[in-house]
Amino acid sequence: MKTKEPISIYIHIPFCRRKCFYCDFTSMCNLSLQDRYIDCLVAEAERYLVKVGDVEVKSVFVGGGTPSVLSPDNIARLFDCIKKFNLLPDCEITVEGNPESLDKDKLRCFHANGVNRLSVGLQSVNDDSLKSIGRLHSYKDFLQCLDNACNFFDNINADLMIGVDSTFLKFRHTVDTVVKLPLKHLSFYALEIYPDSELRRLIDKGRVSVVEDEDILADMYDYACERLADNGFSRYEVSNFSRQSPCRHNLNYWQCGEYIGLGVAASGYLNHIRYTNTHSLERYLKGGSVRTDCSYINRQESMREFLMLGLRLEQGISLSDFFNRYGRQLTEVFDISKCKDYLVQDGDALRVCNDKFYALNYILTELL
Repeated sequence: MKTKEPISIYIHIPFCRRKCFYCDFTSMCNLSLQDRYIDCLVAEAERYLVKVGDVEVKSVFVGGGTPSVLSPDNIARLFDCIKKFNLLPDCEITVEGNPESLDKDKLRCFHANGVNRLSVGLQSVNDDSLKSIGRLHSYKDFLQCLDNACNFFDNINADLMIGVDSTFLKFRHTVDTVVKLPLKHLSFYALEIYPDSELRRLIDKGRVSVVEDEDILADMYDYACERLADNGFSRYEVSNFSRQSPCRHNLNYWQCGEYIGLGVAASGYLNHIRYTNTHSLERYLKGGSVRTDCSYINRQESMREFLMLGLRLEQGISLSDFFNRYGRQLTEVFDISKCKDYLVQDGDALRVCNDKFYALNYILTELL
């Protein structure tokens, strides 16, 4: 391992009690396989321990799937392994969960094993919206979960989706409600409807109504940004808002930091190599080499990624950081004049204008 900069670790837990109608992630509902899966996950992690040695780890993120469906024994086994890495004293350790499986005992178990940040899948405060996309919890369930979680965690995030609520009025109710909750972080993601998903079939049959109109979605996003700002949430990335501090793990991605990916379908980036593990649980459970995609990120591709990911951040890109990394001025590599109406140079920073984030895909298309 060449790098001495602190890295991050992502761990994928592919189990769910039920797959949501919109989900395109690698997940399955056979919870009986979790013991074998944790065996393989621990074995994979120990192989990386040899590779990274004493390199410091600044963040760990356990995502899914639904990590909160793991048994207490498997949670303990997983974190016993994680603690073998050289975790910084203030290492941010996040676990995702859903209200229906985050009971008091599970919350206590995560806290006892060193988790200091919780991310709960809410999506909407409207029960009919939750039911329409296949969620198992109600808003009341979420409130009970949040009340319990506040006894163990100070830093709690809720994930929400723009487009799930079928009208602007219902979405406004979601936003106006969540800003009053004791949450330190909110993530607003646009609902993606995949062609072969159950949600696409339900929409086409007229059984589910969601918002797909780009203009309405943009208006919803703008409303969320305004109301969150009014209630103490600072946008630090196009989809993420914080009252306390940004998610360190996510920032590592957007700032082109290095990270280990553990588990089925997990991706990692180390020493200019990006890799993805197999999406086949059967293959993963056989152990051994599980990588199915591995590519070297050359200098040109690295510069493109630095631009693409950095412009997602509210603070934008540090021009001096770009020069220190690549030995060239960013403006020599990319013709930013193409997007002069969308970008602003503020001292050392190149960033998207505050009211132009809706056009981020267009900006990137023009620059790249």
